[in-house]
Amino acid sequence: QISTLIYTGPEFDYNFKKQNIQTNWALNASLHYMIPNSHHFIGIENNLRMEKGYVEYIMRPQIKVGILHNFAIGIVSGIPIKSKNFDLDFMTRIIWEPTF
Repeated sequence: QISTLIYTGPEFDYNFKKQNIQTNWALNASLHYMIPNSHHFIGIENNLRMEKGYVEYIMRPQIKVGILHNFAIGIVSGIPIKSKNFDLDFMTRIIWEPTF
C-alpha cells in the first residue's frame, strides 16, 4: 500500500524593522510504503523551497513504528541536496492517532 502527499504554496515573511514583506514558495511531496497489517511505514519526503530565486532541496527519509494502537514513533533525517545553510539533521516524533 502506497501513500502520497503533496502540499505547496506561498510563505510570507514580514520584516517588522524594515516593514516589508517577502514571498517565498514551498513544495513538499512525500511517498510512503505502508507495511501490511501494521501501523508502520517507510518513506521519503522531499522539501523544496524557493527564496529570492534560490532553490533549496532537503530530502527526508523517514520511518514510523507503531508502539500502541494509537501511538507511534517517527524517525526522520534531513539530508541537504542543495542548500546554503542547512546541515544534516535528525529528529524523532511522537505520533498520536486518535480513534473515533
